[in-house]
Amino acid sequence: MTQIRRFLSGPLWIALIIMSGVPSAGIAQSDIVQPAALRAADMSSPRATIRSFLDDTNSMIDGWRRRSADPAIVHAFTRATATMDFSNTAHSDAWSTQTKRVLMLKEILDRIALPPWNRIPDSDEVDRTGIDSWRIPGSQIRLERVKSGPGRGDFVFSAGSVERLDRLYRCLLYT
Repeated sequence: MTQIRRFLSGPLWIALIIMSGVPSAGIAQSDIVQPAALRAADMSSPRATIRSFLDDTNSMIDGWRRRSADPAIVHAFTRATATMDFSNTAHSDAWSTQTKRVLMLKEILDRIALPPWNRIPDSDEVDRTGIDSWRIPGSQIRLERVKSGPGRGDFVFSAGSVERLDRLYRCLLYT
């Protein structure tokens, strides 16, 4: 009992109490990830998914070009991959496969004529019409609503579209 009292009144116990109340003790301010960096991609509609994908890939590529080590770049990459269904893609868990597919899709979307934003279904139109999929006009790229699981209700670039990106990208390069 005396040893417990001595411990509870000693400097070690006081230091533990102080440190337990300070979540960032020993962590540099620059190492703290801002909550905005951890936000999920908005995939509530085809418009939101495409916009999230393009915004995140633009941020990611800009960071790579600046050779930045900002953790926000990793989070942007993670959000971009979340918009894609890799279930039909070989080696889909490999970082290199995901990076390659993200960059191919980005390049394709930059080269094709996307319709004006107001012509791409938003969440109001999705709610009103009940659409479960939407194809980018003049392309083989389809966004589909996730039917089950953690992302249920989200729109993602379909498994078939992600699987075909290699072929679509090569076709685009040689036309």
